[in-house]
Amino acid sequence: MRNKIFGIDVGNTHTKVGVIEGTKVLDVFRFRTDRERAVDEYYFQYKNICHEMGLERIPPLWVASVVPSVSIALERLAENRRLEMHRISAQNRFHFQIHPEISQQIGADILILAEAAACLIGKDAIIVSAGTATVVFALRNNILLGGAIAPGIKGSVESLISQAALLKTVFMEVPSKAVGQNTEEAMMSGVIYGFAGLIDGLVTRMREELGRPDMPVIASGGLIGKVGQVSRT
Repeated sequence: MRNKIFGIDVGNTHTKVGVIEGTKVLDVFRFRTDRERAVDEYYFQYKNICHEMGLERIPPLWVASVVPSVSIALERLAENRRLEMHRISAQNRFHFQIHPEISQQIGADILILAEAAACLIGKDAIIVSAGTATVVFALRNNILLGGAIAPGIKGSVESLISQAALLKTVFMEVPSKAVGQNTEEAMMSGVIYGFAGLIDGLVTRMREELGRPDMPVIASGGLIGKVGQVSRT
């Protein structure tokens, strides 16, 4: 129990709670992010995870949050229930440095992905995060330089469907060809190949700017597994 922690990643759409022991992730629990959730709801949610994992009490919380209302609720939870809690921010120590131009604005979600990239790949990497937003950012000479933010896949599809009367929700799969011959195929092509092209374009430009045409790329989130199958970078 002593070495276990809850690693909590609070995103705009989903929250992930990882049960971690040392460097090993024992399990990950996913929940929809609820900005209105009461403090005690988090308490019982985490107690349920403890019950599932055979833990007697809630271990230390390490929180990376981009949702202020949830951050406040978790701080109150820690205070009310006397839990140990640490918030990830630019003030933490990482295996990389943060460029001073971005240090006041960089989100905790990007910091934890950059830390993963630094540990898994090294001092040079381009990191892609396909969540509520599509974020592509660069780690060069062990310095997190910045990056680009584009619309997310899920939000773009939902916006398209809501604005176009003849389009409907489509279960996204990797299409066999770019030239779709019905509405479903055309939407899958537009989304999967379209976002692959967006990511490839940003990665290629960043590689050129940074003078590293072979710069490795690591990606996570959402539909990235399917987009990654047709991505050229």
